Amino acid sequence: MLFTLLIAFAALFVTFALTASCLYWIGSVLPSAATATPATVVVLGGGVRSGRLTPLGRARVQAGVRAAGADRNILFTGGLSDSRAEAEVMAPFAVELGLLPDRIKTEGHSRTTLQNALFTFDALGGGPIILASDRFHLARAAILFRWAGFQIVGFAPSAHRSEPVAHLWQIMREALSLWLNLARMLLWHGAALIGASRAQRIKWLT
Repeated sequence: MLFTLLIAFAALFVTFALTASCLYWIGSVLPSAATATPATVVVLGGGVRSGRLTPLGRARVQAGVRAAGADRNILFTGGLSDSRAEAEVMAPFAVELGLLPDRIKTEGHSRTTLQNALFTFDALGGGPIILASDRFHLARAAILFRWAGFQIVGFAPSAHRSEPVAHLWQIMREALSLWLNLARMLLWHGAALIGASRAQRIKWLT
C-alpha cells in the first residue's frame, strides 16, 4: 500500500513538474505581435498593495503600453485589490507613461485569470487581441482567452524578473492553476448542459 502511494505521488509530482516546465517554455517562445496588426492590447493585473501597483503589475502595464504603440487601444483587466479595482490603478499609470486616456478601457470585476477572459470578452465582444502579462503566466492566459472566444494575434511579455524562489513559486503555481482551470472549463460546459445560467456558472466555477 505504501509503495503504491509513493508511486502515485511520484507520478503526480512528475506530471506537475512537466506541466510547469512546459508552461514556462511556451511562455518564453510566444511570438510578439506584428507592428501593423490591428488589435486591442489586454493587460492582465499583476497585483496592488496599499493602493499602489506592485513591481510585477507596473511591468505588465509597461509591456502593454509598449505593445499599444501609437494607435492600438488597451484594456486593463483586474478587480482583485485591497481598496480599488486593480484595473483602475493600472489605467492612470498608463497615462503617466504617455497613453491617451481615450484609448483606455478597464474591466474591474474579475478576480481570477478565468474571469479576466470571460469579463474581457463581455467588454470587447471578441476580436483580435494582444495579451500582456509575464512569461510564466502567458501560456495559461492564452488557453483561457482562446477558450473564451478571442483571436490572439500576439503577446507582450513583461520585463519583470522576480527573485529566484518567488519565480519558482510563480511557475509551479501556474501548473496547478492550469489543471484547476481545465477542470473548471469542463464543468462549465457540463453545467450549461443541465441548464445553469452563465451568471450561475461564473459564480460557481470561476
